[in-house]
Amino acid sequence: LLALAQFDALTEGGDATLESFEGYVSTALALDQKDQALAKATAATVKFPEDANAWDLLGMAAEAAGKKEEARTALNKALELDPYLTTAKERLEKLK
Repeated sequence: LLALAQFDALTEGGDATLESFEGYVSTALALDQKDQALAKATAATVKFPEDANAWDLLGMAAEAAGKKEEARTALNKALELDPYLTTAKERLEKLK
């Protein structure tokens, strides 16, 4: 949980990077804290709305939380921003 708290602190500042959000979400999912992962991934899309990787992160978190429709929406947004984002394509394919 210490790692999660550290990533949380890194996502709070104005200079937070997408990597800090990715670290938080990955760690939260590893700890089976799906709701926290989903909330932080959503925050990433608010902070980085034009970054396909932020939307891919939300798709991953939503899928892990069992929210397939939300995952599809986020992954489609990721692919709209970057049609060549392989991870989003693969995640979307798994949801079909």
